[in-house]
Amino acid sequence: MNDTAGYRASTLAPAPPLPPPQVLLFTVYLLQGRSEYGLQRADEFMQAEIDRQVRRYVVLKTAVCVGVGALIGLIFSLLQLDLAFLIGLITFVANFVPNVGAIFATLLPMPLILLDPAVSVGVRALAFLLPLLVHTTVGNLIEPKMFGSSMELHPVIVLLALAFWGALWGISGAILSVPLTATCRIALSAMRNPWSETLLRLLEGRNRVPR
Repeated sequence: MNDTAGYRASTLAPAPPLPPPQVLLFTVYLLQGRSEYGLQRADEFMQAEIDRQVRRYVVLKTAVCVGVGALIGLIFSLLQLDLAFLIGLITFVANFVPNVGAIFATLLPMPLILLDPAVSVGVRALAFLLPLLVHTTVGNLIEPKMFGSSMELHPVIVLLALAFWGALWGISGAILSVPLTATCRIALSAMRNPWSETLLRLLEGRNRVPR
């Protein structure tokens, strides 16, 4: 009899109070807020890294263009050709466009030089060959090595990125080829899977320690 009464009392006893809806909503909000905060911090870090890489590329590219423009202007000045400063300025601006800008800056002054009877054949040859040598050396050796080391990209990847983005988007893609590839590298570095690690090793051209 006592057991039956105890059983009935236990069944009729009030159940533990459930958390009110406000508590549940607040808990979900906290959990969601922590997740969104973590994602926000990750996005902010990635955005800051991309901004840093783009600013570095702009500074380096501007420095290279200034150096090439000054060197071409100096060459034309030493050859005692007219408009040396203007040619150097045009070279500075045109060199921001990979490949096409170098060709344009090299060929632009040639009609004036060839039609000038006061310019000898040797000076005409030097006015073409020396700028061509400068642009070839800078475009194929100095820039890939410089941008590759600063953007953590292999120099060959820099050249391949130039060809790929240039074929995809034309001149705009060629101008943005290095920042776009650097952005892809930063995005891959934030991923956690074997495919991203493999692509990172290819882009950086070195053995990357797994995280």
